[in-house]
Amino acid sequence: MAHDVFISYAKNDKPVADAVCAGLEAAGIRCWIAPRDIVPGTSWPRAIPPAISNSRVMVLIFSGHANASDNVIREVTLAAKANIPIIPLRIELVEPVGGLAFFLCMPHWLDALDEPLAAHIQRLCEVVAKLLPAKAPQPFHRAAASGAESASTPSVTDTRARLSLNTDPPGAAVPVNTALIPGLGATKINPIDGAEMVYVPAGEFTMGANDLRNAPEHRVYLDKYWIYKAPVTVAQYKASCAATKREMPDAPNWGWISDHPVVKVTWADATAYCEWAGVRLPTEAQWEKASRGTDARAFPWGNRWDGSRCANSAGRNNLSSTKPVRSYALGVSPCGALDMAGNVWEWCADWYGDYEARDLVRNPAGPKSGGARLLRGGAWSHAHGVNFRCAYRYFSEPTGRDGDDGFRCAGTELHFSH
Repeated sequence: MAHDVFISYAKNDKPVADAVCAGLEAAGIRCWIAPRDIVPGTSWPRAIPPAISNSRVMVLIFSGHANASDNVIREVTLAAKANIPIIPLRIELVEPVGGLAFFLCMPHWLDALDEPLAAHIQRLCEVVAKLLPAKAPQPFHRAAASGAESASTPSVTDTRARLSLNTDPPGAAVPVNTALIPGLGATKINPIDGAEMVYVPAGEFTMGANDLRNAPEHRVYLDKYWIYKAPVTVAQYKASCAATKREMPDAPNWGWISDHPVVKVTWADATAYCEWAGVRLPTEAQWEKASRGTDARAFPWGNRWDGSRCANSAGRNNLSSTKPVRSYALGVSPCGALDMAGNVWEWCADWYGDYEARDLVRNPAGPKSGGARLLRGGAWSHAHGVNFRCAYRYFSEPTGRDGDDGFRCAGTELHFSH
């Protein structure tokens, strides 16, 4: 018999799982939950796989205990392989590690952190209903879940609740109708270094994500700007060094390859290149908007991690170096930029620090001082999708020279004519 929802949880989180089950079923959503629905005489290993394959959605009670549960990891793996949508209901402010990191790398939580659990169950009912074919839940009754949410149910305490669901089919990209965004996708060439630039119109976008490293999610307004379509290459950087008498950094293990992104550059090296090329480093906000567009997507191509769309070391890739820029056309961002996930971490202009706490921030430039500079985008040497999210923040001492650090440039109409 098919079920609407399979509830996956670690044994320490059973009180929450029971409350969630009661709330969903009170809204007319059929659930499968162990041990209640295991037929007597049937072993757990024999009962779980068919129960998952016969369900339309998985709700994962996500916590530190879930991170450490082999059973939860197996259940999530089975659901992912069967293309069953997974909704993590996070009850502790933790991020996925180990076996869960690969599948739960996107900011698509339904966080149950700050209100009574019943309030989040109501939202969960609404979300699940959208994923079920031609089915709407009955009105949620708090009383139905109140019995399960007793004194033994853990309280959920932290700062905020969030919902940004991952509902794309596996590997699918989120389309962008550029006709509806005047100017988006336009290109020009920087005559100094020959770099192709793409245009990003003025307007608002969603920046950040509600997790430990990248919080809070907030709205940002940016003036129009241009950004390099790809990272600065070895050939381009060599040309700048020849023109300015600046020394090349030591070559990486794989040597200097002309069409690969330059690496082992410090923040000052990147800034010096920008000055020579008549541009500058993008601010963190400019970099993120160019990467994710205005629909708050998790990755440049959409909301699902897809290691085939960027240079990374996940799975069988086994990369030992960077890749030529523009190698991953399917990883293109909404504005037409490439390599914004993978290949190299990219220096931004900002010092690392907390986001400004305002409802709408205009043209943020980050703190005025600090001990580390920001980098974005993830690098070839990383394997977990969490590092490649558009909102993921990484930082390093500005004097660092790593084999996976590079940069791209940005500019405005003040830098060159339109």
